[in-house]
Amino acid sequence: TVKSSSRTPSDKPVAHVVANPEAEGQLQWLSRRANALLANGVELTDNQLIVPSDGLYLIYSQVLFKGQGCPSTHVLLTHTISRFAVSYQTKVNLLSAIK
Repeated sequence: TVKSSSRTPSDKPVAHVVANPEAEGQLQWLSRRANALLANGVELTDNQLIVPSDGLYLIYSQVLFKGQGCPSTHVLLTHTISRFAVSYQTKVNLLSAIK
């Protein structure tokens, strides 16, 4: 017999945000796009994800830097994911990349 797998909806906080292609200068996250999602209490406020509860979370990130031509000066591209908790009162870097 073939067993069908049925997944029950999770009540865990979930977020998948995408970059605003029209923003210039600094990255701006969007949550109201066809392929974006905020669920179960997660909010996007001041370009930061607010997760309402403690827990173990999978964090992923994909970044593409592109431009035209080579500038005459060196350009430093950075990407950092930080955690801020009320109990710490400071940002703690979780992921960081420099190109």
